[in-house]
Amino acid sequence: MKKAGIGICLMLAIIFVLGACGGSAAREGQGSNVAPQEKVHITVGHAGSEATLMHRAWEVFKKEVEEASGGKMTVEIYANGQLGGDQQLQEAVQNGDLIATACNTAALTGFEPKLGVFATPFLFADNQAAYELLDGEFGDKMLNLMEESGFKGLGFYESVHFRVLSANKPVHTPDDLKGVKIRVMQNPIHIAIWEALGAGPTSIPFSELYTALQQKTVDAQENPLELIVAQRFYEVQQAVTLTNHLFSVGMATMNLDFYNSLSAEQQKIVDDAIEKAVAFQREAGAAEYKDYLKTLQDAGIEVVTLTPQELELFREKAKAAYPVIAKEVGQDLLDELLAATK
Repeated sequence: MKKAGIGICLMLAIIFVLGACGGSAAREGQGSNVAPQEKVHITVGHAGSEATLMHRAWEVFKKEVEEASGGKMTVEIYANGQLGGDQQLQEAVQNGDLIATACNTAALTGFEPKLGVFATPFLFADNQAAYELLDGEFGDKMLNLMEESGFKGLGFYESVHFRVLSANKPVHTPDDLKGVKIRVMQNPIHIAIWEALGAGPTSIPFSELYTALQQKTVDAQENPLELIVAQRFYEVQQAVTLTNHLFSVGMATMNLDFYNSLSAEQQKIVDDAIEKAVAFQREAGAAEYKDYLKTLQDAGIEVVTLTPQELELFREKAKAAYPVIAKEVGQDLLDELLAATK
């Protein structure tokens, strides 16, 4: 698979020195046919904290790019949503005000609706099953779709394991979600899933989520354990239910004109660096998963593991969201995904 890697129009200095090509360096150029940039500065933004694996993966990317290029390519990382939320960051990458970012594919559906197919609930039995899909032909197909919107789909990050539910009370069945206000991403499929499960979904920017939970604007949220720990959501919640309802697929993207303005050698440096960053994130996430559970338990959080019967109740209820998924991404693509994950 072609591996590898946000709008605020901020006054970011994108440094092009010694023969740099402008943003119009042409998508048809495809790298080697465009005059190369001798020195390249890559700005990266993301919404998570420095404690997240996402940030640490970008640090791996930075190290690999700078070392492989002998310092001719430099990377600057902006964390903590200081350049905006996921939507703003993606717009900035599309506009060329920012070079690269990574976020959950749900936040990318405004640019490519078909990415919403990854929000189909309860697809994967485990991480390895998800990797096989993402690292194969289906994953390549979804990465390539981004070029029509001015992005280079570099590769698939993840937010450690699956998305789970945290709430101000233990949740064992969908009936426990009646009357519960849950924060979800601004995505119609995510909204449909939680409506199907009986909760009241509302969209709140990730950077505002801790305060919303603290002030009880919402009662619950859903994210991977890593983010629940890194963002300290457990300080303002009472329980975590290991629903594992969605594998948290994230995509690293780069401004397409920028990528195409790089020489073939520079493109390979970027691609190889993203591949190593993704591998780091997957390995570190697997090693740290038990630590996340221990952190929650030590903080007094009740961790609920669903029985097979309870999980089946969630799975069957969530299927009511399938028509919404099919409307957003197309029935053929949904069928293709379901067949590939049987």
